[in-house]
Amino acid sequence: MDNLRFSSAPTADSIDASIAQHYPDCEPVAVIGYACHFPESPDGETFWQNLLEGRECSRRFTREELLAVGLDAAIIDDPHYVNIGTVLDNADCFDATLFGYSRQEAESMDPQQRLFLQAVWHALEHAGYAPGAVPHKTGVFASSRMSTYPGREALNVTEVAQVKGLQSLMGNDKDYIATRAAYKLNLHGPALSVQTACSSSLVAVHLACESLRAGESDMAVAGCVVLRRLRDALLSGDPIISVILSSAVNNDGNRKVGYTAPSVAGQQAVIEEALMLAAIDDRQVGYIETHGTGTPLGDAIEIEALRNVYAPRPQDQRCALGSVKSNMGHLDTAAGIAGLLKTVLAVSRGQIPPLLNFHTPNPALKLEESPFTIPVSAQAWQDEMRYAGVSSFGIGGTNCHMIVASLPDALNARLPNTDSGRKSTALLLSAASDSALRRLATDYAGALRENADASSLAFTALHARRLDLPFRLAAPLNRETAEALSAWASEKSGALVYSGHGASGKQVWLFTGQGSHWRTMGQTMYQHSTAFADTLDRCFSACSEMLTPSLREAMFNPDSAQLDNMAWAQPAIVAFEIAMAAHWRAEGLKPDFAIGHSVGEFAAAVVCGHYTIEQVMPLVCRRGALMQQCASGAMVAVFADEDTLMPLARQFELDLAANNGTQHTVFSGPEARLAVFCATLSQHDINYRRLSVTGAAHSALLEPILDRFQDACAGLHAEPGQIPIISTLTADVIDESTLNQADYWRRHMRQPVRFIQSIQVAHQLGTRVFLEMGPDAQLVACGQREYRDNAYWIASARRNKEASDVLNQALLQLYAAGVALPWADLLAGDGQRIAAPCYPFDTERYWKERVSPACEPADAALSAGLEVASRAATALDLPRLEALKQCATRLHAIYVDQLVQRCTGDAIENGVDAMTIMRRGRLLPRYQQLLQRLLNNCVVDGDYRCTDGRYVRARPIEHQQRESLLTELAGYCEGFQAIPDTIARAGDRLYEMMSGAEEPVAIIFPQSASDGVEVLYQEFSFGRYFNQIAAGVLRGIVQTRQPRQPLRILEVGGGTGGTTAWLLPELNGV
Repeated sequence: MDNLRFSSAPTADSIDASIAQHYPDCEPVAVIGYACHFPESPDGETFWQNLLEGRECSRRFTREELLAVGLDAAIIDDPHYVNIGTVLDNADCFDATLFGYSRQEAESMDPQQRLFLQAVWHALEHAGYAPGAVPHKTGVFASSRMSTYPGREALNVTEVAQVKGLQSLMGNDKDYIATRAAYKLNLHGPALSVQTACSSSLVAVHLACESLRAGESDMAVAGCVVLRRLRDALLSGDPIISVILSSAVNNDGNRKVGYTAPSVAGQQAVIEEALMLAAIDDRQVGYIETHGTGTPLGDAIEIEALRNVYAPRPQDQRCALGSVKSNMGHLDTAAGIAGLLKTVLAVSRGQIPPLLNFHTPNPALKLEESPFTIPVSAQAWQDEMRYAGVSSFGIGGTNCHMIVASLPDALNARLPNTDSGRKSTALLLSAASDSALRRLATDYAGALRENADASSLAFTALHARRLDLPFRLAAPLNRETAEALSAWASEKSGALVYSGHGASGKQVWLFTGQGSHWRTMGQTMYQHSTAFADTLDRCFSACSEMLTPSLREAMFNPDSAQLDNMAWAQPAIVAFEIAMAAHWRAEGLKPDFAIGHSVGEFAAAVVCGHYTIEQVMPLVCRRGALMQQCASGAMVAVFADEDTLMPLARQFELDLAANNGTQHTVFSGPEARLAVFCATLSQHDINYRRLSVTGAAHSALLEPILDRFQDACAGLHAEPGQIPIISTLTADVIDESTLNQADYWRRHMRQPVRFIQSIQVAHQLGTRVFLEMGPDAQLVACGQREYRDNAYWIASARRNKEASDVLNQALLQLYAAGVALPWADLLAGDGQRIAAPCYPFDTERYWKERVSPACEPADAALSAGLEVASRAATALDLPRLEALKQCATRLHAIYVDQLVQRCTGDAIENGVDAMTIMRRGRLLPRYQQLLQRLLNNCVVDGDYRCTDGRYVRARPIEHQQRESLLTELAGYCEGFQAIPDTIARAGDRLYEMMSGAEEPVAIIFPQSASDGVEVLYQEFSFGRYFNQIAAGVLRGIVQTRQPRQPLRILEVGGGTGGTTAWLLPELNGV
């Protein structure tokens, strides 16, 4: 890996002085990152090793391979034919998912554009910047050769204005390689595609440098290198690999023997100009990367131009010549960037790679009369200041020469001061797919084992990598992180690692009730979170006249026993939760819903904006004091379902206090009765746990205080809120009108807490992130029992646990759940940007095969299908089919209206929205879209109206005509009675299917029989018509299919194989 050093000077003045000292009279540009994909060199490190080892990255082709691509046998057999070339591995592979392309779009793009996108991504990461989130105005300068990709064949000039034609144009034309990268990676500087033939990519770097010097760009990606002005790079602490001192570009004009020939005068002039702009003596240059075409004319002219520029030197100041073309041939428009990258690495690492296949110098070059040597093996280059030249010349005469220099030790030694006093605590990673994330985790595990500076590795992942991709991983940073990452990546264990998918739905904040409090809760948070402390102070002040000793004393004095009394415990819980919510809001979070368990709903109502702290805190103090007067009872949590337990509870005259889960029910009542109840539970082997609370909440023991508490609530008025509350009294979304009911808080105190029902409502509303505000993770534990696998349950605090540890864990879980927060700020810690693993592209093959120009498969398939459609349409009895449609539409309205009534009673008369139907009917969440479709069809048919999302009947639904309509429908079904029978079964049992009471498959296919569906798809004229069209389309595809080309067929249907039965005969002989 490169020995990347991160430079940072105390002041801009000292940096300016250092630059002036080491690079006088020029405007240096720093190379801060790179990436590449060359033949047999998929990355920069492999590329450099191949150069140092003198590896030839080319191969010979067999006669069969040459014939297969259409080469004439006479050419192959010509003794002068050079049967050798370079092949770019995996040129057909691309990570379309990462860049947001469909398969069709990816296959229509020239691989040059696809590979360039990936190269720019890696180059930015190598430079220490997150692709898509670069803070600087960044230009893109790129070049590509003329496309020969088969996807270009789809380009028809007459279709350019159409979507297909425009996609093919942009995917294969040279003009779009730079702008596509700028668009996909959100880069806002100039985006230029450069075309000067063989010198294109080096000219692109020249233009990028000029853009930086002119202030047009603050950063630039040119070919595969990332550039910044040296001054800016030093100020930012960027990794500086080498420095471009100058570059020059000119054209030969007609000072040569022909248009394609090179020119001594033109090349000499461009080299002299570059040296002049670099402000160095030509004798300081120790290496020149030549264009090196290997032709008798080209090499002789290039060496003559170089000899004319570089003065005679002493034997100890010889200049080495090289050319990357000896390793991998002429790379066309990429030739210049390959030479530059070789030179950048040589200058940076102090080694000159060998020139391959050099044995005897060509006498025409007159090397003995020049200051040049040819390195036949790798040579050490130990000068502190190393200077090199790079040449690239294009057919047509556009010449480019560039001067590259090393970074002196004086600048290379200063590291940035990152001693902020905060330790990096977490490693965050994201990827576009699960497989890519696992590979990334493996790479970071390896980097952690190799690199003692784990903080800088985490710092780099946090600040220089994409954090917002959908698949997420977060791991606490400690000695076990590497092993934890490896275990997770190999799917052996998920311990110590939090992972998830970023598209994780809505967020609910949970506010805990009685029993979650503990002594000194919130004290650490009070010391470290300003938002928490300020809000808690408001709560203390709001109830200061109600409590003696004060609430602050009760909460923060470890010796105080006041929290054992509900008069202090309840306001303490509410105050803690309001303050914790304020902390999370200050961090950037906002919930979609809130759920409060018992007294926790008062905190929820404040956080949601219905009440103020000053309104609620005195009331909660009063509530706790009243309940303390009824503290003679007890409570027990029983781990069984409500239906099983209620007969037993009624036998002992106990009250249901809370339903915390399908197998977690809480009962309240007098101590004596509860003791006998628990003994009976033990006899029945039913697990239970006595709760450490004073009093019997939500029981008949509270009856004596209910009137007084309702009187205390009389002056409470709820305002419209900003966040919806899901009430645990009604297990439904409520607003201020419900809260303003005179007896709402009375009923809330007395009736059972429907917690798990409220969670089910939240789940139906699309919630997947549940964040608990309470001082202990009681609700998280309840929720995890029900929805462990498809939701994120996160605690903000835990009993007697270090607050910072719990909050850091919560942050990691929130990140894994896909919550959007300023992660680089929240988890910032000491460290430097270092060489860290780059994104492991999850590539697939995307390739458009060549087709016969005589007939495009799509055209042939469409033509065949149209022919069948027009012919088969004559056999359709359209009036009968129209009558069938009208009859089925009326039945549709009856069955949908029947479903709505089962769910909501007569609510449809006054209007009801789809979500209310889902909730009240307890329909399964997966059928939400189906319900919306059914309702909207009723609107289209004129049976319902929809206003602001609420549906109401537009006309009477004739339920009494159901049987007669089914009889009428049978008359239109060509004798296939199975069709109306299937419709009747499905319609009558629609509620049971959508609520999960019955399996749809059992209804549609009774006793696994598929008669009704099969006749509809295979024998009924309507289904027969479309199957004939499908068969015709397939016939056209088969007829134009290329020999040995695979044919893949996927039927997306209901599982009857109806269409397949029509298609199989067309595949005979394939």
